[in-house]
Amino acid sequence: MRSSLVEETRWLNSLSEEQRRAYVNSIIETLIRSVRKIIAEPNPLEQLKLAQLLLEESRSKAQTLIPPIMYMIKPEFQPTFIKLLDEFSAVL
Repeated sequence: MRSSLVEETRWLNSLSEEQRRAYVNSIIETLIRSVRKIIAEPNPLEQLKLAQLLLEESRSKAQTLIPPIMYMIKPEFQPTFIKLLDEFSAVL
């Protein structure tokens, strides 16, 4: 997995700043939509299934998720990152 992370990070760094920003924001927005879908589900068992599915997908795509998540810490992504944290806090 380490080499996959390195490759993904290199690919991300090869993008222009605009492309990188769009890519990272799309990853964040996808995570936000997934969390909103879980929150919106009225059936607790279905909520659990959706949460487990998100976890499984996150694990299987970790090498492509980790570099963009690391970029979220950068100042230009903070507003979107805060939005993601707000969505996660709604689950708790």
